[in-house]
Amino acid sequence: MSDPEMLVRRLAELTERRTEALARADWEALFERLKAITGAEPPQIGWDAFPAWRPGCGPRNFLPGEYERLGAALGPFVPPPGGNAR
Repeated sequence: MSDPEMLVRRLAELTERRTEALARADWEALFERLKAITGAEPPQIGWDAFPAWRPGCGPRNFLPGEYERLGAALGPFVPPPGGNAR
């Protein structure tokens, strides 16, 4: 087993909290937690350049107004033949 693989497995065992998307406060707290655990100074990050919250990799069409914006830009949704449109 390689060192990186061992590190990933060990980190998976230590998982206390899962963070999804970008909630700046959560990420700042994570860096402080890592500092408390390791004693190492976190990297200098210009947190002010990041939004307070930003969605993760989920579909954007669920954001308020996004479905309508996409419909106006691309036309009505037409499912592909044999597609699974719900």
